[in-house]
Amino acid sequence: MRSEQELIIKIETQIPERIVTGAGTAFYLAGSCFHMAQPIRRMEILLDGQVQSDVPGQTRSSADSKSENLLNSFSAIIQVAPVAAATSADLSLRATLLDGQVLQQRILVLNLIPFETEVAPLPAASFEDAPLVAVCMATYNPPLALFRRQIDSIVRQSHQHWRCIVSDDLSSPESLAAMREVLARDPRFTLSVAPQRAGFYRNFERALSLVPAEAQFVMLCDQDDCWHAGKTETLLTAFGERQVRTTLAYSDMRVVDASGRILSETFWTVRRNNYTDLVSLLLANCVTGAATMFRHELLDLLLPFPPPVSDLYHDHWLGCLALAVGRLEYVDRPLYDYTQHDGNVIGNNAPPRQDFPRLIYYTFREMFSAEGRERARAIYFEKVLKTEALAQALLVRGGNRISPRNRRRLRRLANLEHSWFGWAWLALRGLKGWRRTNETMGAEYLLLLGLTWRCYSALFSSRFGTER
Repeated sequence: MRSEQELIIKIETQIPERIVTGAGTAFYLAGSCFHMAQPIRRMEILLDGQVQSDVPGQTRSSADSKSENLLNSFSAIIQVAPVAAATSADLSLRATLLDGQVLQQRILVLNLIPFETEVAPLPAASFEDAPLVAVCMATYNPPLALFRRQIDSIVRQSHQHWRCIVSDDLSSPESLAAMREVLARDPRFTLSVAPQRAGFYRNFERALSLVPAEAQFVMLCDQDDCWHAGKTETLLTAFGERQVRTTLAYSDMRVVDASGRILSETFWTVRRNNYTDLVSLLLANCVTGAATMFRHELLDLLLPFPPPVSDLYHDHWLGCLALAVGRLEYVDRPLYDYTQHDGNVIGNNAPPRQDFPRLIYYTFREMFSAEGRERARAIYFEKVLKTEALAQALLVRGGNRISPRNRRRLRRLANLEHSWFGWAWLALRGLKGWRRTNETMGAEYLLLLGLTWRCYSALFSSRFGTER
């Protein structure tokens, strides 16, 4: 039973548990106040006794007002002065009733902390206006020191409205115990252990399937990298009002070793980046999963992953699908450190570029030796079939959301083995890389080598009953 001397206060905005004041900050507060017996003439919002806002209330008397007319809404900008040490402050509401009686009631206690370099500043405003970002991390027996560093870098993000789903591919009991200890520091981390090992491709698929429906954006995360503090916030800016067609954004990265020593200030040392040409992206992926952020809506098309052919990776499927149905944005600066060490599933190993005459020469020379034909056969099964399968999967998933031009190009790739025109088209595309570095690194001629083996094999197996 509520007392008639009690104010009923409801807060409609979410206030961070901790407020990092820095040189001073402010946040938005909104809510409503109600008194059982009589209208409220005036309301004041106070922080440690200092008036922050003066809000007029109802002036009707209780005799000629229904109870719902006694509800008073308020909104205020609360200014917070800098503090030298961690402290608390009372946020209160003071109401003057119609008969002149003054009641004051605490809303909540704010935890104020000074700015420290090892603690990322939390947003001053409520999280309600900030998009929720789901971070999907796939793990398997991670190196503990690198895993701890990665978790710390996520916690230090300047954009704090996130949830991290850690999908573990059945690590050892010792690794799981260590991971749980690291993740226990923040309730925004959720660890989900797979019932059986599935490999990193399916593990990322599993992590994405656990994304909460209320998340607006999704990020992928490796277990051993290190995010820069502004990574999430910077990628979010790529999805502004004018970028409504943007489905995915990604950034550059620094390449470092396990100790953090910088090996390269950029990922793009031996090839050109590409985020506009769908065919080039399909032939040679430029989108690294850990560098990405994409819209939640893309999950409807992304999941489930297509059956993997050869070395089809989750980020290659993601990047191609995002570009097929929308557009990509690229942030031309490193937003995280990409760690190279012996345990990497995928490293920074781009194939060396070969000039045009040499590629033509080796393409045909390979057919005249058993070793060469075996290499060409491997390229057919690892590259040609993967390209055809990926192109077909994109056509099925993207449907009419793919532009007519890109649908034609994807159909051409999906039917490479059955079209001499497709062969000629690949050869002409490969000319773009002659005498300069391009985005596909001569992938067109690798496909031609695999297709040449397929033609050679079909011809000689039909004539001699063998396939070499």
